[in-house]
This record gives sequence, C-alpha cells and structure tokens, in this order.
Amino acid sequence: MNRRETQLLVEGWRKLLSEGNSSESRILYHGSPYKFDKFEAKSHFLAEGKPVVFGTDIRSIAIASLAIWNDGDFNQGIVDNDPPHMIEMYPGAFEKVYGGKKGYLYEVSGETFYRNNNLTRMEMISDEAPKIIRC
Repeated sequence: MNRRETQLLVEGWRKLLSEGNSSESRILYHGSPYKFDKFEAKSHFLAEGKPVVFGTDIRSIAIASLAIWNDGDFNQGIVDNDPPHMIEMYPGAFEKVYGGKKGYLYEVSGETFYRNNNLTRMEMISDEAPKIIRC
C-alpha cells in the first residue's frame, strides 16, 4: 500500500468513526472482525466471569472493534461531551491494525443490555444473545 492509499484509508476510517454517534434507545451496535448469524455470550472479567455480549449505543465505538487491537495500539475514550477519540500509540498503528482487513458492524436489539460499574460509559452488556437486526 502506497502513501496515498494509506492516507485515503485513514481518512475513510476517520470519517466512519465520526459518523453516527447519536443513539436510539432500542438499537445498539457491536463491531467484530467475525461474521456470524447468532451471538454467543462469552465469559469476561469485566462481568465477573459471567458470559455476556458487549454492545454500545455509540456507532463509532463499535466501528473501532472491526479489527483486533489493544491499548498498546490506540488510546480510545470520551472526554466530557466531546466525540469519541482514537489516538495511535505509535506511528502506523492504524494501518497495522486495520489495513486490508474486513469487519462487521451489527445492529442489535438493546432490550436486554445494561450498564455496570466495571464498564466505561461507552459499554453495555447483555447476559443473553441479542437479536441481530442488521449486519
């Protein structure tokens, strides 16, 4: 990938990450590098080991999960009422994590999701598999 193609990729992702930050109370989002027809709740330490599914009412946060990354790659968060941010922790992190990869953005029913004290304000969990509305 040449410099111009990388620049276009980064610009495209930045645009996607800044769009759709409003939420609808019954629709949540889940981003994944994997395609599936039904969610499977999985054990997670933030839910005290209970099997859960994660969701968010912020579309751009779900889009950030279309590839696998960790805190060594990006600093992600929300400050006050500003839009979410995602900052590279080293040059080229964006290209390394997202370049040439495919991901899936799921819209899910938010009826069974809730917040708990272990989660950020961007995250919600469900103890059961939510209905997929659209992918």
